[in-house]
Amino acid sequence: MITWNKKYELGINSIDLQHQRWISIMNELFKGGQSSENREKTIIAQLEAVNEYSKIHFNYEESLFSEFGYENALEHHGQHLECAQMILKFQKEAASGNVPMVSVLLTEMKEWLDHHICVEDLKYVEFLKSKGVV
Repeated sequence: MITWNKKYELGINSIDLQHQRWISIMNELFKGGQSSENREKTIIAQLEAVNEYSKIHFNYEESLFSEFGYENALEHHGQHLECAQMILKFQKEAASGNVPMVSVLLTEMKEWLDHHICVEDLKYVEFLKSKGVV
């Protein structure tokens, strides 16, 4: 499980709310992977939810970068692609009947998310705030 706490807060409400939602979806994936009933279907469905929500979030951030001319947008986009590829890898494994161990999946995704929010996203906070993004 991932617990939302202050370390994830960027101080940009629109993005913080999206990060909270993403963590909530990740926690649903974790819970679904712990149940014995329909575990495979639940994991596949939750991976799809993670995939879809990540696209929404990444598109939102990248639209802000484009709108305001963020100079490191291309680098940040590359990091988003890295996450999308990781999710796709897990989805392919699950679809082929090799449902990934939820603990492994969650650990990899949590590590990526921790680093991304707490290190990479912090790089754009002052820039976006200076443009009036809240």
